[in-house]
Amino acid sequence: SIADLPEGQTARVVRMSDRDPEFLRYLDGMGIRPGVRVQLLTREPFEGPLTLLVDGSTRTVGTSTATRVYIRLEP
Repeated sequence: SIADLPEGQTARVVRMSDRDPEFLRYLDGMGIRPGVRVQLLTREPFEGPLTLLVDGSTRTVGTSTATRVYIRLEP
């Protein structure tokens, strides 16, 4: 998941673990959808938020959200 991504690493989103339409709309509004490249820029300590680069835009997500978005690492 995005929550396990090392800082600086780039990956592609492959799927989301939730079928809740509201959650999926939230992710879509942030540009997080299958096929999109994401890079973890920073991870705040103590389960704090993660700052991502999503298709050229900076986005911040909570750890609980990040654990529900699955990725494939890219070189």
